[in-house]
Amino acid sequence: MKKVSIIMPTYKRAQIIKKSIKSVLNQTYTDFELIIVDDGSGDGTSEVVESLSDKRIKFYELEENKGACYARNYAIDKATGDYFAFLDSDNVWNKKYLEKRIAHLEKQPENVGGVFGNVKLHKKGERSYIFPVDFPQYEVQHEDGNDSLIKYMLFNNAIDTNSIVLKSDCLHCAEGFNNELRRLQDWEFFFRIVVESGYKIAYINDLLVNDYIQKDSITNGINNDAYWNSRVYILQHYKDVYEQKNCKYEAIADMIFMIDPYCKDEDIDKLIDGLSSDELSVLIKTIKKRQYKFKLYKPLSQRIREYYSRVIYKRLTILFDKYN
Repeated sequence: MKKVSIIMPTYKRAQIIKKSIKSVLNQTYTDFELIIVDDGSGDGTSEVVESLSDKRIKFYELEENKGACYARNYAIDKATGDYFAFLDSDNVWNKKYLEKRIAHLEKQPENVGGVFGNVKLHKKGERSYIFPVDFPQYEVQHEDGNDSLIKYMLFNNAIDTNSIVLKSDCLHCAEGFNNELRRLQDWEFFFRIVVESGYKIAYINDLLVNDYIQKDSITNGINNDAYWNSRVYILQHYKDVYEQKNCKYEAIADMIFMIDPYCKDEDIDKLIDGLSSDELSVLIKTIKKRQYKFKLYKPLSQRIREYYSRVIYKRLTILFDKYN
């Protein structure tokens, strides 16, 4: 049985972390180390962890808050496992999560470096939903390798941090989470693995993870400027990949169409900076096509379509006036 290093960063989750830890300790796959890094909480997290006496738990406290990416990288440096898994301190695994992930991974060819599945997201007062949304299921054995996954991840994240198990060599190819990003760190990290590691990533259509979004969760949309800046970073940092897949203009148009306050009018300059007049012409044509398709998108209510149309019209006007 190969050892799994489970990475759990935590910040001010003393009231709920015990449930997450117990979902790890109750795993049917028992050869693991749980590395918990308290990111400067100062809320009694250490007492909660110490009350759960298990030699597989390794606990570290940082003197000051440095962010989830730093805490994950700190834990990775302390890890000794053959496989890596991640669980945030407000989420819960099914007791057979590790058993099923590792069994599926070990059936794959050597060039498959990890396997991920679905996650059920819960937010108080709202209907739960499954992530990834509208994911085109694929088999890693297909000749395109990661191609289908790459195309999807150019526009949307597909891999929730809590839903993947990776081989150690595959994880270390990515050289850690990006400490500079304040949002979408998981998207960028796993996209880097998919594009640059040389490993294929497998998908299994199961539901073994529950994510509980808290009021102060990064994924709760409380810092939209950070979200927008991270989207721009992904687009610009991986522009060669967007160009190879012939979808750069579609990606820019997709971002311009995002609902306020994610996309601010002045931030459009970040997306189109450096584009030639010919490239801007292609972009504007792409936006016009997208606008037409958007008006025909029936699942949206009339009220929402009208609101989006006003936002889109405003941005199109800015773009046309400035560059035509």
